[in-house]
Amino acid sequence: MRSVRIAVVGVVLAAVVAAVGAGRVLAEWPTTCVALNDIVEAHLGNDGNVGIYQRVFGAQAEAACQNDHRDDVRGVFAWEFAEASQAADSAAPDLAWPTDCVELNDIVEAHLGNVNNVEIYQRVFGAQAEAACRSDHRADVEDVFAWAFDLDTPPAAPVSFVSVTTRWFHVCGLRTDGAVECSGDNQFGQATPPAGPFAAISAGYLHTCGVRSDGAAECWGRNLVGEATPPAGTFVDVSAGNIHTCGLRPGGTVECWGDDGFSQATPPAGAFTAISAGNSHNCGLRPDGAVECWGREGDGRTAPPAGAFAVVSAGASHTCGVRRDGAVKCWGYDQVGQATPPAGLFVTVSAGERHSCGVRADGTVECWGAEAFGQAPAGSFTAISAGAWEACGVRADGSVACWGLLSDT
Repeated sequence: MRSVRIAVVGVVLAAVVAAVGAGRVLAEWPTTCVALNDIVEAHLGNDGNVGIYQRVFGAQAEAACQNDHRDDVRGVFAWEFAEASQAADSAAPDLAWPTDCVELNDIVEAHLGNVNNVEIYQRVFGAQAEAACRSDHRADVEDVFAWAFDLDTPPAAPVSFVSVTTRWFHVCGLRTDGAVECSGDNQFGQATPPAGPFAAISAGYLHTCGVRSDGAAECWGRNLVGEATPPAGTFVDVSAGNIHTCGLRPGGTVECWGDDGFSQATPPAGAFTAISAGNSHNCGLRPDGAVECWGREGDGRTAPPAGAFAVVSAGASHTCGVRRDGAVKCWGYDQVGQATPPAGLFVTVSAGERHSCGVRADGTVECWGAEAFGQAPAGSFTAISAGAWEACGVRADGSVACWGLLSDT
């Protein structure tokens, strides 16, 4: 696979050295050999070679690619890794590639058509051209090609989440970088999110919705009656129910889409500061803290108590809220105690199918109602979401913990 080797290093070096004066763009670089190879083959128009390692070697694709290119990379970049690896090959590779950084840079710049940048290091730095070129690209080379020198790959930064949402056996989390990660039931693609960034997300019955960083709403998963087809325009929040979804507009008005069999997609007029969609009813917070609900009315789920609330959460057939003084109040269906909260101070609450969970003022989680599928773990949490027979929370360190039927998530 000699032609593959040429493709990988030749054009990847173009990406490395073309960044002179423009600053590092490491986040856009692939860090695996097969990813590099595929990008280069596509760039060269060798579409038949894209994915060649994956097709030929399967699970061993990365190892095979690295094995093919190890000696070449060690020869070209010995100047960076010589101190870290005594085994680094300082001789020119068998394809007679140049091993000087400035020479590589000139070849790449010419290849890219950047004629004015050819010999730019020589003109700017004179006798220090090679040192300057290496200094510019040292960290880049270390990050991408460390595998060729038997160096330990630095551990990836831990993934951190700001929120989590679950409803019916699938869970999605919003990362600090705006990306969405989901797991669990994916029969209709509800656990296969599009690329971000997002500012808010909400898991429904068999669909999921989010608000992108530009305010546009986007949904994925089942779209039985339009529940995953949001209207145009900007939103600040979204909440997905069973087969309907509601979004909060920047001005505070609510717009809903999908099933309207119980008028759950026909919100009242006026401004809201927060909304929550249940199975077939919704509740929202007015600017003065009052809760207003609409949709299916059985068991009192849409009849909130008076008073000011800071948080509201609509579940399957019941609703819970955190009053401004920190006390939790629930109303609606209460067959197994899901609407009978414990005393004490809470900062947030989530109403699920047959249970509810809240985060206390000290960060601990407490759940009530049906408990057949697991207990809340110990530790400090910042966010909580109760689903069907599962619940998930974001710990203080940004990690996600789930219990119940999603306990292995």
